[in-house]
Amino acid sequence: MSRPAFLQNPKVMLALPVIALGVLLLMWNFSSAPIETGKVEGSQPVLGKFLVANIRIFPGPEMRVPATQALDQAFIAMREVGDLMNRFDPESDISKINAAKAGQSVAVDPRTWYVLLKAMAFHRLSHGAFDVTVPPVLALYDYQSRKMDALPEADVIHDAKKSVGSQMLHFEREGMLVSKEIDSLQIDLGAIAKGYAVDAGKDALIRAGVKNAMIEVGGELWLLGHVPEYPKADQLIGTSTSANSSVKKEDATSTTKTTDSTNAAAASGQKNDAQEKERAWTTGIQNPRGDGWLQILDLREGDRAIATSGDYEKFFMIGGDRYSHIVDPRSGLPVTHGLISVTIMSPRSCLEADALATAVSVLGADEGKKLLNLFPNLHAIYTHEDENGELVTESYSSPNDIVLPEQSSGTDMPKATTAASASKTELK
Repeated sequence: MSRPAFLQNPKVMLALPVIALGVLLLMWNFSSAPIETGKVEGSQPVLGKFLVANIRIFPGPEMRVPATQALDQAFIAMREVGDLMNRFDPESDISKINAAKAGQSVAVDPRTWYVLLKAMAFHRLSHGAFDVTVPPVLALYDYQSRKMDALPEADVIHDAKKSVGSQMLHFEREGMLVSKEIDSLQIDLGAIAKGYAVDAGKDALIRAGVKNAMIEVGGELWLLGHVPEYPKADQLIGTSTSANSSVKKEDATSTTKTTDSTNAAAASGQKNDAQEKERAWTTGIQNPRGDGWLQILDLREGDRAIATSGDYEKFFMIGGDRYSHIVDPRSGLPVTHGLISVTIMSPRSCLEADALATAVSVLGADEGKKLLNLFPNLHAIYTHEDENGELVTESYSSPNDIVLPEQSSGTDMPKATTAASASKTELK
């Protein structure tokens, strides 16, 4: 089987280093054309030149447009997010804010406005653990060579922290204007924009009448509906540890799989009880310290957004000690709480899952649970080391009886009008 095209591309630099990819592709080989009648799939760069979106659609009679057109519409919606929010694109809204002087107002697109308000709300609810103005602190650490002689001096960190703080962003509803208090404040929406791009692609597919699909960008994904039919047995990359070990950690995306027995029946044309039911999406949580999978999850309900944050790839060594790339914006130091990765599953939006995965990675397991408890029907999977140095996973679900105020979801514009009003009501 050929190596998927998107696995051959380097990572885009849009994402904040606190994002790592922990949910891996188990099933399909993406291409730019349908591989089988009734299934349409494609891969295109959407956030910068290198971060690729992968979409697979199962067309149905409810489709309002041809499946290929629905695919194109989803890619367009996702590329527009990248064009607006990529801080390395000098024409993006974020680059214009970053280049502006203190007190200079920058008019932004409604989608950028929306994501910034969401970021402000997560910043407040996480008590500063989620902060899109963290780039000056992250710049102190060398994640390229993965080697440093020592941690930055305290006074160097202190000076960098002066340029960090979402509270130094100001918003004016009339004209959707954004300004900052100091020249050196810099924004990177990588910890939330990937999730929002996935939501934008999902919403475009729904508008086109798509009921069943998978959308993935850099490990963040939406599993829409269910898998209505079985793939051919030879379309599987593999589900065993030995087969999965050929997938590199930097190739992390997300996906589905089926069991060997099911595929054997499907390939032979036989029917069984499982084939009479809607199939579950299945995702694998990657081993952050080696090959294979820590846990396999069947998501029978579908309609879930999934995001993972952890120190899978980006870290640095000082002497023989490994330091996570996950830096607490409040201290300016790498986190030391021992949480290696966290996967968040949300029924509302990938933006929410993306931001919460980042925030919990900074907060740690215990404080992270307090944040998750503000949102209903979330499911989290923590990975950490036990006292013997062995990797273990822990599952946690937030209460189901939490009621968020009625508010727009997905990529629709929120009702709140200013950052000052961005609070819990912004997060529906």
